[in-house]
Amino acid sequence: MTAQIDPKPTLPTPRVDRTAWVLVGAALAWGLILLVLAAVLPIVTVQGSVVAPATPSSSTGNTGALVGLPRVTLVQHDGYGVLLLVALPTVLSLLVGLLLWLWGTGRFTAAGAAAWIVAGAVLAGGIVGFVTFLIGIAVVPTGVLLLCACVRAAPLSGSRPSAGHPSR
Repeated sequence: MTAQIDPKPTLPTPRVDRTAWVLVGAALAWGLILLVLAAVLPIVTVQGSVVAPATPSSSTGNTGALVGLPRVTLVQHDGYGVLLLVALPTVLSLLVGLLLWLWGTGRFTAAGAAAWIVAGAVLAGGIVGFVTFLIGIAVVPTGVLLLCACVRAAPLSGSRPSAGHPSR
C-alpha cells in the first residue's frame, strides 16, 4: 500500500471573531448616521447676537432681551464639502474592516497592526477634533468601536485566531 500525499495541503484559514464584525458594522452605521445628521440636524449657531428692544424690567433694569439665535446644519453653514470630513470615520471604518479581514485570512500579516493604528488614529482624531472642530466628539464612538473590534479580532499579543475554532 502506498500512501498518497497531497502536494498542496489546505489549511483552514483563521477566522475573525463575529463580534469584531458586529463592532465594525456598528462603527460603519454610526459613521453613516453622522453623514445624515450633518445634512439634517441644525447644530451650528449662526454668529451674531440680536438684541430686541424691550421695556426695562423693574427688577433688573435691562433694556433689551436676547432673541434666540438661529441654528443651521453643518452643510448649510460650511457647504457640501463638510460631508467629505464627516465621511472620514465611515471610510476609515471600512478600511479597518478590510484590514481585519486580510489579517484573518492570513493574506497580509501586518494588517492586524495596521488596523490597530487606523483605529487608534480615528479615536485620537475624535479627541483632538472635540477641541478643534464641532463634530469631533461624535467621532469618538467610532474610534472606540473600532478599537474594540481590533481587540476581538487582532489582539496585541500577536496571536492569530485559532483555525480549528469556529467564529464565535
